[in-house]
Amino acid sequence: MQFNITSVTSLLAVQAFLAGATSITYCTTGSCQTNSNAADGQCYNIPSNMNDAIWSVDIKGGNCVFWDNYNCQHIHTNQISGSEDAAAFCKDGSGQHTATNDNCGWNTMISSYKCCTSGWCAGSTPKCNAYDLAAC
Repeated sequence: MQFNITSVTSLLAVQAFLAGATSITYCTTGSCQTNSNAADGQCYNIPSNMNDAIWSVDIKGGNCVFWDNYNCQHIHTNQISGSEDAAAFCKDGSGQHTATNDNCGWNTMISSYKCCTSGWCAGSTPKCNAYDLAAC
């Protein structure tokens, strides 16, 4: 049997689903890290060498929420699923920038995350505002 990145990623997603967990891969401009068993609602800190430098994520089997501080504290994103560019996390549903919902710069802010297999598990749903990050 021959493996490639797609088959390995799919295998990790199947393992995560069977374990009742989400699989997340996050990348900086130079390296990636995978947590193939992100337990529901548990907070994970980004390693110090990747802190505030996450440019992309690939989430399978659920959704994740990202915080700007360690230990899932302070401001956070909406729930994210699938593959996304971290700089686009605060775009509105249409994918277009708006005057009050511009790019919040999450690619330079992510320090921790929680993932869930279904539903919202990170407290109140935030609203993003480029001019007031406390509103995110």
